Amino acid sequence: MRLPPRTFAPALIAAIALAAGPAPTPAQDADDEWQLVLLKPPGCNPCSFAEEVLRRRGFVQRAELTAGGNRTITARVVRRPTGELTPQEAAEVAALPYIDASQWALQASFGRVLLERDGHVMSAGILPDSGDPRRAQLPSKVLLPDASGDPVQMRFQLDEAYRELYLRSWNFDYFYELALDPRFRESRSMEKYIAARPAPQGPALPARNVVLQSTATWPGNNEIFNATRIAEIRDTVQGSLGVPASNVSILYGGGNPSVPNAVEVQGNRLAFTHFDIPNARPATLPNVAALFQTLERTPGSRNLFVLVGHGSPEGAGLWGHLGSLSPADLATLHAHGGGDDVLVSGNCFGGVMARAMSCGFFAARPDIVATGCQADALQVAESRDYLKMFFASVTADEKPRADADGDGTVSFEEAHWFASAQGDIRNVTYTTLDAFADDWFAAHPQELPEQLTVRELRQLAAGATPAERQAVHRMTDGLTADIAFSLRDLAGQATAWSQQQAGVRPMIAQLARRVLYVQRHAAGDAGVAAVRACESRSIAKFVAP
Repeated sequence: MRLPPRTFAPALIAAIALAAGPAPTPAQDADDEWQLVLLKPPGCNPCSFAEEVLRRRGFVQRAELTAGGNRTITARVVRRPTGELTPQEAAEVAALPYIDASQWALQASFGRVLLERDGHVMSAGILPDSGDPRRAQLPSKVLLPDASGDPVQMRFQLDEAYRELYLRSWNFDYFYELALDPRFRESRSMEKYIAARPAPQGPALPARNVVLQSTATWPGNNEIFNATRIAEIRDTVQGSLGVPASNVSILYGGGNPSVPNAVEVQGNRLAFTHFDIPNARPATLPNVAALFQTLERTPGSRNLFVLVGHGSPEGAGLWGHLGSLSPADLATLHAHGGGDDVLVSGNCFGGVMARAMSCGFFAARPDIVATGCQADALQVAESRDYLKMFFASVTADEKPRADADGDGTVSFEEAHWFASAQGDIRNVTYTTLDAFADDWFAAHPQELPEQLTVRELRQLAAGATPAERQAVHRMTDGLTADIAFSLRDLAGQATAWSQQQAGVRPMIAQLARRVLYVQRHAAGDAGVAAVRACESRSIAKFVAP
């Protein structure tokens, strides 16, 4: 059985490349040999956009690039039918000061760009880096559809809108600007965005908050799952955790009560509809930013953030925006608000946000989709998606099974492992601690065994936390002790397993990597200790007024 289909709104990835070495002088600009290298691997759909941007400016074999101060160069356009770099290029890209190796790897299918001077990489990234997503808004014909319209046909209009927005905002001049001055990137930063915003009006937020945010970008990918799950979580935190209604903030949809804002299955077809969530504000970037600006006025706040809906490797969707809320954006907002923030996300690829807040819990690794986002009410009701099971853990019915250490309360860690073990078996869930483990094993590949047996995992679990130990036993129940499973390529494993559902579920390997890392390599690490402390906190106590 395949994963339920999910629609990922196209989004802009934060630029990840800088200039290497000193900027050239004007005289050098004219004399040096510049190359604009387009990496076009098979199946790279965004690569056609790059060619269209060049065509519209009349650049086929050579591109004229302009930067501030009337600086201009002509670069030879080099097209490669691959995403591979030469060893020298790979080393020079890796040496760029704030390159994110994992994000760079995820960008391979997006069509990467190198700007080279005399054979050396001066800047790099992908063409979407060149646009400013905060200035590009989806048109009203997409955000305010007719109730009788066909959501499937509307997706073609959406694609056309995206295409034109991209082509108007993307430019290769960006890479020349970046080569001259790495700080050029900062003009699009969340810090600059917040600094330019007015101070929020109204009262400060309480010291304890639950924030529920839908991550749909337009009515066509705002399945009824989002509203249903948000309402359910709202009722759970108020009923089971005792959070006052005044301490719950909801960001959902576009805030227009007179037009469709969601889709659902009606009869045998997908149709536009309207779902209202009382007291919700539009899930737009200004409202997200305003929330954190308001939190800045409440020193010492503790806040539980929950993302419901679609995600992509670039981050979480925002209503009406071309760009997404990136991991870097969310990390900046978290720092600006100044609170102790815990993130729980049901998004596909949600693990990209693993380092954005104090600690986080995710339905999916950074390179894997998640289950959820159904448009059929019956499927939503029957779903055992991550968010449903995470918050079910604090209810009276499920709390006894989720409370692994028997202390009478459910911690974030216990809720995570309850959702991982008892929820949809296709999910490969993730946490901030898993991101630590991934980084360690990427830097020390010789430390990661090719495989473990079930017996070896159970032996490791003897020294794990009660929640981890319980999850190991629940997920290996029924497996013979000598069965071996791979600890490598979990994304590939997840894709194959979700189609066949045969053998050992990849989630077991994800758990094994975490336990192995903590026991053998994380002792004495202050960062790991801080995350473990964050994970072990009682959810009820964290949000208690």
